[in-house]
Amino acid sequence: MRQGWLRAAARAMSGGGAGPGPRRPRPPKDPLRHLRAREKRLGGAAGASGRNGPRTVFVQVAGAGAREAGAALYVFSEFNRYLFNCGEGVQRLMQEHKLKVARLDNIFLTRMNWANVGGLSGMVLTLKETGVPKCVLSGPPQLEKYLEAIKVFSGPLKGIELAVRPHSDPEYEDETMTVYQVPLVDCFDDVIREEWANPGGGTSLLSIAKRLYSLPEETMEDLKVPLIEAPVVALHLAAVLPKYGENAVKDANGRKSEATLKKSREAMSLAICSAAALSNFTRATTIWADNLLQHPEVSPLVPRRMLLKMKHAAQLAADMSQDNIQFCTRTQAANIIICRNICFKHWKVDTLSKSNLATEKFAGRLLLGESNLDKVLVETREKKKAIQSSSYCRKKPINNQRELTCSESASPADDQMHNSGPGSPSREQQYRGDDGSKPSPDKMDGGRQMGQRDPSLVVAFICKLHPKKGNFLVLKARDLGLPVGTAAIAPIIAAVKDGKSVIFEGKEILAEELCTPPDPGAVFIVVECPHEGFVDAVCENATLRGYQEGKQENPVALVVHITPEPVLQDSRYKQWLESFGADTQHLILNENSQSVHNLRSHKIQTQLNLIHPEIFPLLSSYQSKKEEATFSVPVVRGECLLKYQLRPRLEWQREAVTTYNSAEFIAEALELPDFQETVQKCRESLQGKLTSSGNMDQYPEVVFLGTGSAVPMKIRNVSSTLINVSATQSLILDCGEGTFGQLCRHYGDDVDQILCNIAAVFVSHIHADHHTGLLNILLQRHRAFVSQGRPYSPLLLVAPTQLMTWLHQYNDHCQEILGHVNMIPARFLMEGCDVFKPKAKILIHSLMEKYDFAKFQTCEVRHCKNAFACSVVHKSGWKIVYSGDTMPCEALVEMGKNASLLIHEATLEDGLEEEAVEKTHSTTSQAIEVGMKMNAEFIMLNHFSQRYAKIPLFSEDFSEKVGIAFDHMQVRFGDFATIPKLILPLKALFADEIEEMEERREKRELRLLKEAIKASEARTAKTKLEQGAPDLHGAPNKKLKTVN
Repeated sequence: MRQGWLRAAARAMSGGGAGPGPRRPRPPKDPLRHLRAREKRLGGAAGASGRNGPRTVFVQVAGAGAREAGAALYVFSEFNRYLFNCGEGVQRLMQEHKLKVARLDNIFLTRMNWANVGGLSGMVLTLKETGVPKCVLSGPPQLEKYLEAIKVFSGPLKGIELAVRPHSDPEYEDETMTVYQVPLVDCFDDVIREEWANPGGGTSLLSIAKRLYSLPEETMEDLKVPLIEAPVVALHLAAVLPKYGENAVKDANGRKSEATLKKSREAMSLAICSAAALSNFTRATTIWADNLLQHPEVSPLVPRRMLLKMKHAAQLAADMSQDNIQFCTRTQAANIIICRNICFKHWKVDTLSKSNLATEKFAGRLLLGESNLDKVLVETREKKKAIQSSSYCRKKPINNQRELTCSESASPADDQMHNSGPGSPSREQQYRGDDGSKPSPDKMDGGRQMGQRDPSLVVAFICKLHPKKGNFLVLKARDLGLPVGTAAIAPIIAAVKDGKSVIFEGKEILAEELCTPPDPGAVFIVVECPHEGFVDAVCENATLRGYQEGKQENPVALVVHITPEPVLQDSRYKQWLESFGADTQHLILNENSQSVHNLRSHKIQTQLNLIHPEIFPLLSSYQSKKEEATFSVPVVRGECLLKYQLRPRLEWQREAVTTYNSAEFIAEALELPDFQETVQKCRESLQGKLTSSGNMDQYPEVVFLGTGSAVPMKIRNVSSTLINVSATQSLILDCGEGTFGQLCRHYGDDVDQILCNIAAVFVSHIHADHHTGLLNILLQRHRAFVSQGRPYSPLLLVAPTQLMTWLHQYNDHCQEILGHVNMIPARFLMEGCDVFKPKAKILIHSLMEKYDFAKFQTCEVRHCKNAFACSVVHKSGWKIVYSGDTMPCEALVEMGKNASLLIHEATLEDGLEEEAVEKTHSTTSQAIEVGMKMNAEFIMLNHFSQRYAKIPLFSEDFSEKVGIAFDHMQVRFGDFATIPKLILPLKALFADEIEEMEERREKRELRLLKEAIKASEARTAKTKLEQGAPDLHGAPNKKLKTVN
């Protein structure tokens, strides 16, 4: 530090220049200059008629659909930028590949699922910090509730206007294109089939019981524990059905209850059959009435008002019968749940058939027996298709006649024109089922609102570029003798661009002679079909079919399919895809993508691997095992940064596609000065240790998944650390956005095994960079248990209780996740805390037992309200302490006494102590000092500011007990002596970055020195004024001289 001040002082004395002379500083770029340019551009536009579409438009793949990255599209024009879907890691990808976040105008979301919205909270916060005044979000109806939910941890989103445009709003239009939203609803028969085969599979047992039965709260908690997907054998566990739970669902005569439930199930089956038949009849009546309404010549015979009443009555009956089917199947599910609990009351003395049932996955017909539901559904589907294939089903109303809603009355105005833009689906058309009927009122925005959490809704987007006028041919005009280069040419250019001929010197010149043909504006469609239940909704949607071959003036240039392989292999979906014709391109985004997304992360890890291959292992990726579907038309599989250009010409562009070339990365590192020499010296000094590493204790193993702070960046992701306690036990400390993606890149195809090993997560506080990856861990962990065929148990979450507010809001309005987690308040694990809740005591005991922990302790730290650190002590004697985010904290020192390993945040470098206090973080030396005070055996520093993208600045306090964490670094206790020896190779690998950071530090120190001098001079001047002017003939003021 002293040398830095001396260097800074020397530069100050020499004029502060570095080189031949002082350079004029470049003014900083205005990140919002595009907004001012747009205002200027729109101010000069002469209304809609004067609009001219953009010159350049392309669609670019941000996320190709891989399990680690999700599916996301970036759409560029010189006027606007758009993002379709914003899952976890999308912001990090955009930052790495220079897709400017600050230019985003619109974010479109195809459905409310964490895979699509996991990165949205972080993106919104980044847009807010950048100063973007407004962003528009379009998509499913839960969007508004989602934005309200994220305020739990983001606080008020002041400074940015977030406009939510739900799926029911009319089309959106801006300078680049018009976007139409097409809602797609899961077919009701597929919902019934799913409920029947897997009762309650899409809904937690707790919510079913709350809706249909009035049971004690204790029973509610019990019903939440077992998940349908788990093998039934898990239900005999005492934790599932305690005594009061059994008594609550069973009377004294169990057999009588079983008989009663059986009769109830039979009644519900009959109700489903009759309701399905009624639904078919009433739907046919609706279409018949609608057909008559379209032919005015029939009106004298049948009064129009009577037809309308008949139609609306039939619609209401259809809706009610459909609701009845849904209710009956839900009731069946809850009925089965209670019956199952009764069956397992006497598990140990049960019959052989029930013992066999225990080895099978739970399915409805195993308990219900064969039923006629399949027959009902087949008949329903066949009748539905027969109705849809009828000629009158696809006819449009004559003269674009607008259909009346129930709230309107017939009047002469009924026959007036309903003007909607060309190709734009009206709200009624968008909601109309393909059989001509309206869906149930709870799926419409009028009347009853659509359910706040509706996983059966997906939104497709039809995007039509604005036409662009042709380009004026200057050379051709000059050859024809036109006054090119003079003011007289302006009206000629305007006329020919509008397609008008001009008269020049008595000769008519056609517009085609002076101008290239106009571009009418390409159309591209983004559609997600998440599973087979949506195939009919997509393939039979009238709006989407209207854009297929020969049905539109402007053919569709590109269809983007966010669709898994099982759906692509469905014959119905294949036929629909191929119906767009040979001129339409198809882009597929799903988990079969093999594209490398986080290229810089792979590059850094490849180079670090040269230093120590065990501490810095090479990265991998998850490879989907699903067979790829084939088509009779060309399709393109998504790759990161793949472009499809829509203007000026239609073409694929692969120049930017990311490719992983390890040989190139290795060669680049080996060419660095002193790198090979320092690596060789390091290996020689570690030779004995490397040969004996096989005897080293393999566990515990610490894997750093995210070592940066605030926002995900290309090299360091945000906070997350995995502790592998044993081969089958893993614990996560903090869970920032992208944690699952980091696990995928670290473990590849073994990621499901690791997810099953994770029984608990500790979240230190509710800042976004520490917990927004939690939901994906919950969902992916559940998927892993199912794929591995293992009994499922919810994750134990140790966190501030405030986190549950966010989880509850997301669960209630967006997607069910509460069944995947059991909460242990972090405060309950503080020293001396009295745990008064019985359930919390059970969960804490379970936590200690799962990991063989002797102690799991938390303490409050100096960061924000309800911020915690934690300490875990294993029965074998080792102790790991994790600081979370904090300033130096005595409570942490006391809790961490004699730790084997301290993982402490070191957000800022030395010399930035004031900023550290302002942001309630620690500097490098402060973190090391905490470790020394607690007598930690080793200290690993992490949570670095993203200004230290590759490596932080080294402190003079570094010793043989201190190491620097990198993403994907894995450390065992036997590596403690090795890690400090890696510093010299690390300095050689990142020499340029270290030199740049040191220059920045010197400039900062110089600035501080100048500011100190100015402040001193100001104080001197003030003192001089207060004491009066010195005697000109006397001695100078001694105080002034001393200060100077």
